[in-house]
Amino acid sequence: MGEMQADKLNHFKEILTYSNPVGINQTTIVGHHPVYEVRSETTSEEKTFQGILAESGAQFVFNGHIHYPNLYVNRGSYTEAECPSFKDRYMYRIAAFDDDIASFSDVYLDQWPQIVVTSPIDARFYNPNMPLERMITHNEIRALLFDNVSITSAYAEIDGKLIGDLINQRQNLWTVSYSPQNYQTGIHYLTIHASSFAWGCSQGTRF
Repeated sequence: MGEMQADKLNHFKEILTYSNPVGINQTTIVGHHPVYEVRSETTSEEKTFQGILAESGAQFVFNGHIHYPNLYVNRGSYTEAECPSFKDRYMYRIAAFDDDIASFSDVYLDQWPQIVVTSPIDARFYNPNMPLERMITHNEIRALLFDNVSITSAYAEIDGKLIGDLINQRQNLWTVSYSPQNYQTGIHYLTIHASSFAWGCSQGTRF
């Protein structure tokens, strides 16, 4: 079990309310223990650790310790995403912000290409701290692709239908045009397929 004493809670609250002169668009919290495995005292305002998180405005709380596989819990005001174990599974997490909306992928060491879909993001992780209305203005599917050799091809499918080839825009960013207005109702399944000189991989998401 983790522990948060009152003095640490007060300091944590100060960090979250810190005002940077250049402005802070979004917040992500990274911790060690899962949220509800932290024994918490209260602040001078009678706030617990869990209560502070709920009011933090953070889109995600990333943690580990137990490393349950696929432990993604939507807490309503934020999404808790426990990272899988590097020790047991040789997995780690790649996270990104795209237009102030956070996304991530849990990937295996030396499994290439590595794919992070940044728009549209997975519907399992939607929460009120995400400016989700911006996704409807994104007229392209966007993904970050990583490999230790050159990527030779990448394409996108929605609900099993080919959307088109992704084009490398710069560095690791790849995109393909689509019409988000066609997918405003229901749940849809996006899959990115990518290949390099040595490997091939796919990443799926629902939106």
